[in-house]
Amino acid sequence: MTNNQIMIIGLIFEVIGAFLVVIILIRTNAKIKDLCTYEDTGMAIGVGTQKKINEALENSFIKDRACAIFGIIFLLIGFIFQIIGNICS
Repeated sequence: MTNNQIMIIGLIFEVIGAFLVVIILIRTNAKIKDLCTYEDTGMAIGVGTQKKINEALENSFIKDRACAIFGIIFLLIGFIFQIIGNICS
C-alpha cells in the first residue's frame, strides 16, 4: 500500500465518522420539541394530563445543534483541504 492510498483510506474513515456524528447531532425543531415534551398529571384528581415543554432542555438542544452545524462546516472545510492536498501532492 502506498502512502497516498493510506491517506485516502483515512480520509474515507473520517468522512464516514463525520456523517455518523451528523446523523446524531442534527435534529429538526419538531424532534427537539418532541424530546422536550412531557406529561404533567398535576396534583388535583380528575384534572387530566397536560403536555408541557422543558424549555431549558429545548434551549440546550438548540444550542447543541448550532454548535454541531458549525463543527460540521469546519470538518467539511478540513476535508476539502485534505482532498486538495492529496490531489496536489
